[in-house]
Amino acid sequence: MNFSYILNYSDCIGLFLVLIMLTYFNKYLNFPGKKWVFVYFGIFFIGFSSANILEYLRVPNCWIYDLIPLLLSVPLYYFFRSLPHSILFIRINLSSLIVFLILYLVSWEKVFDIPLNSEYYLYFVFFIFIQSAGYLLEELKTMTGIPIFARTEFWFIISLLFYSSVCALLWANFIYLFSNTISIKHEYEIAYLWLIYHNTTLFISCMIFLIAISFRRTQPSLR
Repeated sequence: MNFSYILNYSDCIGLFLVLIMLTYFNKYLNFPGKKWVFVYFGIFFIGFSSANILEYLRVPNCWIYDLIPLLLSVPLYYFFRSLPHSILFIRINLSSLIVFLILYLVSWEKVFDIPLNSEYYLYFVFFIFIQSAGYLLEELKTMTGIPIFARTEFWFIISLLFYSSVCALLWANFIYLFSNTISIKHEYEIAYLWLIYHNTTLFISCMIFLIAISFRRTQPSLR
């Protein structure tokens, strides 16, 4: 087993570990939107695992990568909606989700293009930033007694921001790099860049949240 083989599946490994920890510590974890966090990682894991399987079978899989941002935005919307929010930000969050859906509807043919369409991922970054900004601004306004660093939902948002902000540079340049390929070898080099940059970033973001749920779990309620 060489290093590139590990990198190829590091994204799925990180997602799987988080799902295992969420399941194992389920009764100890008590934070808003917990079930939507589980759905988020579940969709992420199933989507990337399916893409890897299709790649192994030499079947086009870009359509799966193109659908993942939209599928992930739904549980994220409900997760952020479960957090303290003003009416204004609830409306902004809903509007951003609707715009995302419209973007897919008007460009549905692009979903089946090769290579994948990074503009979906760039809007996904924008979607996360909007949702996260609403949460952080509300926290600054309310300033509840529990420190923000002691909240599991805060570390989930940090993992989201880390993943989206680091990968934004890759997504912003992916189409340019791929459209200026000069050989099949060059295309493989770009694919390897995705392998290293994206998969490693996703794995680290998973580890951020995994460590958080390991140390921030609460005791089960007595009934």
